[in-house]
Amino acid sequence: FGGARVDARSCKEMNMGTTGKVAVGSNVNEMWAMDTSTLGFLKVLLDTTKPQPKATFLSSMVVASEFSGFKHPLVLAGGADLSCTTASPPCTLPMPSNEVWVMDTARQESLVAGDNMAELDGEDDMLQIVLPGWCNNVMMMNVLWIDSWLLVMSMGKAKTILFDAYSGAVPRLRWYMEGTDSGNYVKLVLSPGNSEKLVKSWGPLDPSFLGTWHHIALTLRTARQYSPTSSDPAVIITQAFLFIDGKHMSAGDQFKTLNLKKDMLFESGLSQIFVGGTSPQRRSALFRNLKGAVDNVRVWWPPCPPDQDPTKCNPYGFLYPQMVDGTAQPASGIHDSQVTLANVAQPVLTYMFQLAPPDSDGLLAQFSFDGDILENIVQSDSTWGGPQACPLSGAPVCPGCNAACTFAKCSLFDTDCVESGATDAEAQAEYAKTGTCQCLNVDDCPKNVEACLCPTDKGLHKVCTRCLVGVCKVFVPEPVYVPPAAPGFGVGECTAANECADEFFCK
Repeated sequence: FGGARVDARSCKEMNMGTTGKVAVGSNVNEMWAMDTSTLGFLKVLLDTTKPQPKATFLSSMVVASEFSGFKHPLVLAGGADLSCTTASPPCTLPMPSNEVWVMDTARQESLVAGDNMAELDGEDDMLQIVLPGWCNNVMMMNVLWIDSWLLVMSMGKAKTILFDAYSGAVPRLRWYMEGTDSGNYVKLVLSPGNSEKLVKSWGPLDPSFLGTWHHIALTLRTARQYSPTSSDPAVIITQAFLFIDGKHMSAGDQFKTLNLKKDMLFESGLSQIFVGGTSPQRRSALFRNLKGAVDNVRVWWPPCPPDQDPTKCNPYGFLYPQMVDGTAQPASGIHDSQVTLANVAQPVLTYMFQLAPPDSDGLLAQFSFDGDILENIVQSDSTWGGPQACPLSGAPVCPGCNAACTFAKCSLFDTDCVESGATDAEAQAEYAKTGTCQCLNVDDCPKNVEACLCPTDKGLHKVCTRCLVGVCKVFVPEPVYVPPAAPGFGVGECTAANECADEFFCK
C-alpha cells in the first residue's frame, strides 16, 4: 500500500523560474496484492468514501496477530507526506507522520442474516460427506455431479485438494488445483497414487479465480463395461467436464488420446467424498488442504442423465464415431470441447444461485451450513431417497433407452458382451442400432464399415445391423461360383463367402 512517485514539472509551474524542469514527488494511495502462484499483481479496490492514510512514503506495514476489534489486522505505521512538495512555495523536506492506520483484511460478512459458509484453514480442515451404501456398488455408477461455491485463496504452486472421492479407504477420484509457471489448473486423476491416471487438466484459470467467490461444477459420466473375470461389470469414464460460473473450461485434446478401456476403467462405486482435503488416514505431503471457504455444496447422483442431455442413451456420444482419417462426427452432434453445462447437468445450472428443492431428483446431498451444527455434524438439506431400483439389478433403464443395455442383461449391454458370444440375434440387431458403439454404418454394413474407426483400445468394436452373428470382420468378400449340378441343366449361382454380406451378383 502507498509509496511515492516522482513527476517532472516545469519550473514555471512550480514558481521556481521561467525555464527548465524540476522533479516533484507525490503520494501514492493505491493498494496492490501479489498472487504468489502466478507472480502477478492485482489492484485492490478501496472504499474511497472512507478516510485513508496520506503519508505513506517510507511507512512500514505489518500483519498483526491480534488487534482489538479486528479479525485479520494489517497495520500501517509512520511515513511521510509528500503533498507539501507541490505547494507554492514547495517544502524542502516531506512532512513526517506519527499516525497508525489499521485495515481489517477479513472478508466482509454476508448481508443476508443466517447465510453461513464453511471456512477452511488450509491445514487440517475438511468436510467429509458419507454417501449411502448403495453408492459403493459399481452397478449404480452412471452419472455424478458435484457443485459448490468456492473461495480459493492462493497456495502458491502446491497441489490443493478440491474434492476427493473414496471407496472405503481407497481414493478413486481426485479433483485438485495446481499452480504452474503458465497459471493455475484444475486436474482430475483416477486412482490417485503410484498408478494414477490423469483424466483431464482444465486451464489455465483466469487470474481472478483466486481470492473471489466462484461457482464450480464438476460432472462425470461412465459407461458400463463387461468384465469376463467378474460377475459384476466395471465402468469406464467417458465424460468429465469442469464448469466455472456456468462456463465450459477447456481441457485440450488429451482425453481423446487415452486408451479409455484400459486407462479409465475402475471397478467400484464411491462411499465418501471429502471437500477441501484428503481423508485423514490418507494424508500426503504432495497435497495441501484447501485454504478458503465453501458454501452450498451439493452432490448429485441422478439415476439417469436429464432429458436435455444429447448423450442420454449413449455415454460415448461426445466422442464417436471417429473416422479413419481422424475426423470426428459425434453421434450427439456436439464435440467434447463444445459441451455446455445445460447439455449435461441442467439442474445444476438451474439452481446455481439458490438452494435446490430438497426432493430434487438425483440430489444426494446439499449443505448450506445455515442450520445447526452439532458435534461438527452438518445435516444435509436433501430428502431424495435414492433411485427406485434394487442395487442387485443395477441402475434402472432410462426412459427412451434400450432395455437390453442394462446391468441386469450384462451379456447384451456392451460391445465386449456382443463379441464374447451373445447369441440373441434380435437383441444384437437392436444393440447395433442404439448401443454404445457408434462405429456403425447401418445402411452400408459391412460394405463400407472399414471407413469407420472403432479402435478396440477404446472399449469399442465394429457392429452392424445386418451382421446378426455379432461383430463384423473387415475384409473384402469374394463371390464363389457354384457350377450347375449337371451339364446342360440349370444355371450357375453365386453365394457369399462372408455371411455378413448382403448380396452379390455373378459376373
